[in-house]
Amino acid sequence: MSKKVLILTGSYGSWHNTAAESLQSAYSSNWYITTVVDLAEYYKKTIWKTTKKFYEVSSSEFPKVWEFTYDLMDSIKIKDLFYSFSYPYFQNKFNKLIE
Repeated sequence: MSKKVLILTGSYGSWHNTAAESLQSAYSSNWYITTVVDLAEYYKKTIWKTTKKFYEVSSSEFPKVWEFTYDLMDSIKIKDLFYSFSYPYFQNKFNKLIE
């Protein structure tokens, strides 16, 4: 029986995708059945496009703004608020994938 590997990534930066592709290649070469899932695609398109654009611009043009935003999103209260809005939508789609 072949082993299955699920690789989760987020396509906000090219490094996430590069890492996922490298993992997929390594596992596939050892006869594992691999699936790569981009979790960013599980968000509503407008949210994904907006946040991705913000990431791209702020991380390259305004790194201090990106650092502040990253640290802010890492704080427990902001993270809880963000996930309380996105979690039900995201979780339902993810559960269907796993099933």
